[in-house]
Amino acid sequence: MEMLTMICEKLWIVMMLAAFFICLAKGWLRKGFYITREQGEENEYREKLEKEKKRQEILKKSKMSCRAEK
Repeated sequence: MEMLTMICEKLWIVMMLAAFFICLAKGWLRKGFYITREQGEENEYREKLEKEKKRQEILKKSKMSCRAEK
C-alpha cells in the first residue's frame, strides 16, 4: 500500500509540473510573473505599441503594392 501511495504522489507531482509548463508555454501565466503591477502594465503597453507598429507596416506594404499595380 505504501508503494502505491508513493507512486501516486510522484505521478501527481509530475502531472502538476507538466500542467505548469504547458500553461507557461501557452502564455496563460505570462501576466502573473511580474514583480509589480507597473511592470505588467508597462509590458502590456509595449505589446500594444508593437502590434500597432506591425499593423502600420502591413498598411504601408499594402499601399505600396496597390501603387505598384496601377
